[in-house]
Amino acid sequence: MVNTVCNRANVPSNRTPRPSISLCGASLSQESSFPSQQDASIPHTPNSSTASNPKKNVRGRTRGIALRKLNKKKNNEKLVIHIDPEQGRPVDSVESAKLSSELGQIARESLRVPIKWKDLDHEDFMPAFHHLDMNLKIDDPCEENIEDVMGILKNCVRHQRHNLHKHFKKFSSVEDAIRNKPSYGGLS
Repeated sequence: MVNTVCNRANVPSNRTPRPSISLCGASLSQESSFPSQQDASIPHTPNSSTASNPKKNVRGRTRGIALRKLNKKKNNEKLVIHIDPEQGRPVDSVESAKLSSELGQIARESLRVPIKWKDLDHEDFMPAFHHLDMNLKIDDPCEENIEDVMGILKNCVRHQRHNLHKHFKKFSSVEDAIRNKPSYGGLS
């Protein structure tokens, strides 16, 4: 059988080499090029070039830069958040995105990581609401709207706990996990 591909790279193979004759860059094999039954039972193992995947570029954690630019564009006025009482969230997509980003940043940086949500008391939320009040303004700070914001913050804290759990689950012992604390999450 004639091999029509010239200059093929030497790829490691599990097959036994067969004697071949080279004529003008093409090779003729003395045996059939179909794999035998013995070759079919050998599992394919990827070589080093296909086994390692480079790290993907990811977006990263929000730092609130877009909200600060938006406030600066408005002559340092805070973005006003209108919370719909029926949905419990802002209806406007920009307001919803900025509120969620800001609450995610608060959950990572200003709040301690609780075992249960009920373990957080009023003093724990004071820095969070102070941080939120620096960049955003809730149009009607009634009790219902505060509860809605607390519900969104609760989801952000739960997500933060999950990310920390995934990070610490990578290590085999508690000592290794404590030595390799992540730079985020307020665990310094």
